[in-house]
Amino acid sequence: MMMTTLTSITTMPTMMMMMMMMMMMMMMMMMMMMMMMMMMMMMMMMIMMMLMTNKKKKKKKKKMMMMMMMRMMMMMMMMMMMMMRRRRRRRRRRRRRRRRRRRRRRRRRRRRRRRRRRRRRRRRRRRMMMMMTSKHI
Repeated sequence: MMMTTLTSITTMPTMMMMMMMMMMMMMMMMMMMMMMMMMMMMMMMMIMMMLMTNKKKKKKKKKMMMMMMMRMMMMMMMMMMMMMRRRRRRRRRRRRRRRRRRRRRRRRRRRRRRRRRRRRRRRRRRRMMMMMTSKHI
């Protein structure tokens, strides 16, 4: 790699920073995934235990437990999604704000509309998930 002094000075720190950021992101992702997997395993174990014990008696309690488990799972998933989105959004927002502060205000309104649509989709997904799980159980 033949590089002039100037280019090397300018690029190397930036490259290092980028690499570090990427590594950090990867690590965070891995950690989150691991946590999710652990939670899933725990939930599954709990459900299995519940199903194995007291098959004929206490149906209401079982249902309640299942519902609670589902809620917990959904909450975890939502948290994951939110974390991911926040990370992505922050970077984009900062860059855009610096460049275009006073010129275009229409884009912000459009963004809000998009967010609303996303929320609706999420609700639909939740319903689908709930339906699927109930059927399987």
